[in-house]
Amino acid sequence: MQTLQMPRLPGLRFGRSDSEVICDHLENDLSNHALREDLLCQGHHRIHIVIPTTVFDCEINPQLGGFTCPQLASALVNVIPEFKRTGIDPVICLMPCEDTKRARAILAGRAVHEVAHLLTARKMASDEISEADRKNAIPLSQTLGSPPSSWPVYAGQKKWATHEASFIRACLHLHSRMVARGWDIPLQLTGNWHAYGYEDIEAYADLLEREIRIAGNSPIRQILDAPAPGRFLELWTSETSDSE
Repeated sequence: MQTLQMPRLPGLRFGRSDSEVICDHLENDLSNHALREDLLCQGHHRIHIVIPTTVFDCEINPQLGGFTCPQLASALVNVIPEFKRTGIDPVICLMPCEDTKRARAILAGRAVHEVAHLLTARKMASDEISEADRKNAIPLSQTLGSPPSSWPVYAGQKKWATHEASFIRACLHLHSRMVARGWDIPLQLTGNWHAYGYEDIEAYADLLEREIRIAGNSPIRQILDAPAPGRFLELWTSETSDSE
């Protein structure tokens, strides 16, 4: 019997997966609560979460939990139709989670990680491509198909590259806000911390606890503009000074 294969089209759905439903809830809590002030400060309406397997028909590396960059929004204008009406908003891509018992925590941890990258970028969403970005650019299909360690942005860099002190700080502030919204997210699920050279992410959280408590719901990007607590920076410096 001959079978017909339906081409994969943006927006085409035959039922929604558990991962998609969880991502809807994440979008809502990030957009309306944890990130609300940051989005408003940059003139954005919400953050969008896209599951690549629903819109891209290419091989995807199993090591990839998620990815983002400010320019991702402009690359997905045809995938998110409202961009043509509202303008681009920040976008993160999260891979679906097959572990049904832990999917909520795993996807939330991935979301915190990817959004922290946008919070430490010059803009959370952009259609501008710098010369450095252009040099490092690779096709999206290649990005999805290869391990992150092979991406040009990491070539010759320290193992903590793109996960510096400001990233840890953004990640911990955002994690705290999502936990306050009822998300049970073990800190270990917000990054591959040992691979970046960080011995104990909980130690960083302890040193940032007072700043997080005082900051409340202030825009995280504004918090990052102020100097980090001294002991927090001392720990980061001690862990990265001799790293390869």
